[in-house]
Amino acid sequence: MKKELVEENYNISIDAMVKITSKTYKIFTSDETFLLKMHDDEYIENIFVRLNMLQIDVFHLPILTVNGNYILYDEDKRYALYHYYDDETILNKDIRLHFYIKSLAELHSQSVFPVNVNDGYFTDKLDFLQKQIDDKENELKLRIKRIEREEYHTPEDWYFYNNYQHFNLALNQAKKYLDQLDEAYKTSTDLHLSLVYQNFDYRHILVKAQKILSLDKMAFGSPVNDLLFLFSDDISYKIDATVFLKEYFAIYQMTTYELYELLTLMFIPIKTNTIGIKEDINDTSKALRFLNRVEKMAKFISSTIS
Repeated sequence: MKKELVEENYNISIDAMVKITSKTYKIFTSDETFLLKMHDDEYIENIFVRLNMLQIDVFHLPILTVNGNYILYDEDKRYALYHYYDDETILNKDIRLHFYIKSLAELHSQSVFPVNVNDGYFTDKLDFLQKQIDDKENELKLRIKRIEREEYHTPEDWYFYNNYQHFNLALNQAKKYLDQLDEAYKTSTDLHLSLVYQNFDYRHILVKAQKILSLDKMAFGSPVNDLLFLFSDDISYKIDATVFLKEYFAIYQMTTYELYELLTLMFIPIKTNTIGIKEDINDTSKALRFLNRVEKMAKFISSTIS
């Protein structure tokens, strides 16, 4: 990226331009610091335009060029210039989460648009979820069959074997909710999608500035995509994620089919086969903790389905 191209298109005078990653430059002027980011998504400007039209200013939009565009092209590469913000590292994570979950709910609520039930998106969604269930079920069964054939069981295999039934029950729950999702699609009169952020990271959440950064993964999709982060070990292991779901539902109440989609995804175990005794036992323990949290939250989510 040439310094002169940026200066010309944003009417700024650059003192220094430092490449900090393969896709990002930090730009210094006498008045302000900026970030210049390269975007891979060819449709990202459509997302920016829609956010601007909806006046959802919490999500940090790029600066317009002198020609009124969000994207600056340098040959076949797409760039966008952003005001730079320092990370709020000392701010408690729970404060960030409260701001973040409410911002997501506002985004989903204000950006929904109707789609036809015949749209291939919903058929693809069912197929995708079914494949996720089948792949995980096959993966877990293969390990169980191997363990049962062997005379000697390693500590990690023995631990997995003793907890396999928990994973199997979770998969059965996922199948049940997938069937209910299929029926809900057929009977719903309010099928819709919305803008989804899909890029959770504490560093992106700036409460003092009232901004959420890094819109690289924003797209049109199901609001469910933005809630799965609540079940990660980093979140739910230390705090009650149900509190944040309640805050979300107070602003945006999901439809029945969205709730069944969320429940289906929740009950697909996150267990992977990890090399090493300690590593695999820790991975199994993590997957079990995940399902324990899921079961608790599923009771709350199910109670909201009318």
